[in-house]
Amino acid sequence: MIVSLSMVLDRKIATIVINENGVDLTLKIFPFFKSVDIFATDDTVKKYDMRVKISRSFNKLNDIFKYVVENKIDTVAFMASGIAVREIFAVSKYTDAAIVLVDNMGRYAISLMSGHEGGANFLAYNVASIIKAEPIVTTFTEVSKKYILGLGCRKGVKSETMAHGIRSFLEENSIEINRIRHISSCSVKIKEKGIWELERLLNIPIYFVPEERIKLPHYRFNETTAKKYFDIPSVAEASALLSSKNGRIAIPKKSFGEYTLALVEEDI
Repeated sequence: MIVSLSMVLDRKIATIVINENGVDLTLKIFPFFKSVDIFATDDTVKKYDMRVKISRSFNKLNDIFKYVVENKIDTVAFMASGIAVREIFAVSKYTDAAIVLVDNMGRYAISLMSGHEGGANFLAYNVASIIKAEPIVTTFTEVSKKYILGLGCRKGVKSETMAHGIRSFLEENSIEINRIRHISSCSVKIKEKGIWELERLLNIPIYFVPEERIKLPHYRFNETTAKKYFDIPSVAEASALLSSKNGRIAIPKKSFGEYTLALVEEDI
């Protein structure tokens, strides 16, 4: 069940909603986190049919941001970045809460504040995977990370098994693990706890590419057994390529029995 993944991410967050779209997107991410508080302004609650229990309403949007920052609550705000930037009270990147923004249509999950130290980068990847958005991470520490590791696996594979194999795979190919920008798989695998747990074991963000993108007819991927079981041509190579920036396959898909790995290098 998806609900069990809440213990894997093991993170308490809040969401800020300003309309019904924000509520819809909140409902999508709700099962994946340990707990989710929903904040809104009094005017928003009056204007829209929230359809969910609002954890707390505030007089102004400014008051909500002040509350989550002062109380160091990791937050996903469903609104335009311009709105949020005008409202946020930043103190220090080492102590501030993680703030992730999601646009009204759910296209992008943007790591806005406390990206590296506060964990907003990882939270942006988490949210993007769940709502099928694109994660946007701009922190300086990401500049030198130009490799994407593609991952496919059988159901129920242990995270420790894959983590050990990934370390060996990278070492054999002289790739330092801190050069990996993220590990990418397909959304058909989003219920696999073992994949999610790699985020903690390897300290690398996990991103699930929507299966709909891999199925698009204008992409031509080498077909694998994924075609038989999921009606998609590829998982490891396709996911890594589609989640990269001008990527090329540096190391083709390699099978390790229970899982497969592929490495994509970005041309940046």
